[in-house]
Amino acid sequence: MDKKASKSGKFWSKAEKIAGTFLPVRWRRSLWAALLLSTVSIFAQGPSRIFVTGWPLDLRIQGDGYFIVKDTESGGTYYTREGELRLDMDGYVVANNGSRLQAADPLQPAYISDLQIRALWTTAMVDRYWIETNGNAFVHCADGSQAVVGRIVLEKFSDPDSLGVWFDGMRTGATNGNFLTTFPGTNGAGIIVSGEYELPISKLSIADVNAPFGGFGQSLLTSTGVGTDLSLVDRGYFILRDTNSNALYATRLGAFYFDADGYLVNYANLRVQGYADPMITTIGDLRLQTSYPTPFLQDVPLSGYYFDRAGYLVVGLADGERILGGQILLADGPNPESLTFTNFGACLIDTNTRPWTLWHAPANFPQARPIADGCLELKYADESTLAVRRTLNFFAQEAIYFSSNSTDLAIVQPNLFFIVRDPVGGTSYATRFGALHLDAQNRLVNTNSFVLQGYNTSDLASLGDLKVDTNGAATASAMNHFDISRDGLILVTLNSGETFVRGQILLQRIPFPSTLTSAGDRLYTNLAAALPPMEPPPGHMITSALNSSGYLPPALHLPPHSGLRIQMSYGLGILQSSPDLIHWSDVSDVSGSIAGGGVHFETNITAVPQKFFRVKSD
Repeated sequence: MDKKASKSGKFWSKAEKIAGTFLPVRWRRSLWAALLLSTVSIFAQGPSRIFVTGWPLDLRIQGDGYFIVKDTESGGTYYTREGELRLDMDGYVVANNGSRLQAADPLQPAYISDLQIRALWTTAMVDRYWIETNGNAFVHCADGSQAVVGRIVLEKFSDPDSLGVWFDGMRTGATNGNFLTTFPGTNGAGIIVSGEYELPISKLSIADVNAPFGGFGQSLLTSTGVGTDLSLVDRGYFILRDTNSNALYATRLGAFYFDADGYLVNYANLRVQGYADPMITTIGDLRLQTSYPTPFLQDVPLSGYYFDRAGYLVVGLADGERILGGQILLADGPNPESLTFTNFGACLIDTNTRPWTLWHAPANFPQARPIADGCLELKYADESTLAVRRTLNFFAQEAIYFSSNSTDLAIVQPNLFFIVRDPVGGTSYATRFGALHLDAQNRLVNTNSFVLQGYNTSDLASLGDLKVDTNGAATASAMNHFDISRDGLILVTLNSGETFVRGQILLQRIPFPSTLTSAGDRLYTNLAAALPPMEPPPGHMITSALNSSGYLPPALHLPPHSGLRIQMSYGLGILQSSPDLIHWSDVSDVSGSIAGGGVHFETNITAVPQKFFRVKSD
């Protein structure tokens, strides 16, 4: 595990929060791929589409070259032109699959390592950063200092077509031809355009529904973006335990969530098994705790988590620390075609009649991902799985965008919520949508006229409805204006020039938000799982900004038992089919079961000798 370099709040800057509406550059072109059902061939792949976002870590290479990224677990090096990047909890610039962008050290240009947005020569917080066309990454700190923390490097290939294709839009090293590591704008490499990124226009990929995918032996995976949706990219099964009978079950359907007690369970409430302690020694039910002891500060609250490809549960704490919380263990056994999977894709493990091997850890091969998060192997799902899924809430850190309203507030941790109270019925709700204003009684209210909760007195000693007025001022003067700090303090300035603290917004930590019940309008009840009391939000709140409307995972559709899947990788067009490349018709049953794309199942593969498909983009 990498040692934590700094507190996580240090890396949140206003510039990082810009996530405005995508503004695509329109391509007047029809892009097509074809499938001959007898030979399964793909013909063409089109150019890229450019998105203009203003986000400083959306980067586009204008010209030749590829970004270089490294997988921190396998050590593998990969190349990509898809510069939709972000910061991880340690401030490293990473691609969507967590691999780190490579850059040269500003003092030792020959030394290339992971690019980290950090303060080099000061303890002040980074308040903004930007990337220049030559690849220089600048940071500006709250004390006014600024410095270059690295310079992005590009890989330029003389024969880019020789690059191998890998997961997540990544490419592996060239099998032939020369390559050169260089800086943007030098040796024929392109320059960096910040605030934009490119994606290929709607590629089509075609595969047999039940055939092994990528040589790893499992059926096709459907992307969901949900961190507790897990898939095995190799042989093996997750192990589940029935708490009533203590029986063990195997499953390849990793549709899981954390219940109200923090246990990782499937939709039948069977608990996922693995090493259940941070020391990775004790086998049992995998569980997240609401807080964790650390050597320096006891009982630090949980702030987030993720599963890595080796099955480790990596826990993020509110103080910025990152520790291990456990590891998923697997079973191995008979071919899945010989097993009977029932009730949410689980199969009873009977070691008396079948040669099961239990309790082995996922391998961590350099060229494989034994566990992939954010996707499901829906071959083992059924309609009951999808029915239960529709009752669950899935939370992730939403995109944050600026607004012109100084009382709009955004939260930068996924398990923190505002608490608002209905002044009529008295019911309290949790919400992450902080569009606020003052009502006629000078109360801070949301769009439902529910009152925001926090310390409502100047001495920060009393909890209740938050008001913005002159109560608590030392002098008798009218209010001139008020501000809200990142720590939630309501600062009132009077016409006399006096500024005083009127109150403080508090946030409610809910460790397992999937247990909340939606009340509509981005409000949630069932607050029994909340950790009392509400707490100040140091570094966790942004003013004049809003969380986006929330994360809604794509609707899932069960695949057919046989046939072919035609997948639109980005869904930026209309899927059409033709028997002769002349007469084209829209395919009406493209569904949104791929995050950001669409999928069509072609089941009647013997009806005609050939069929062609294309993506038409206006």
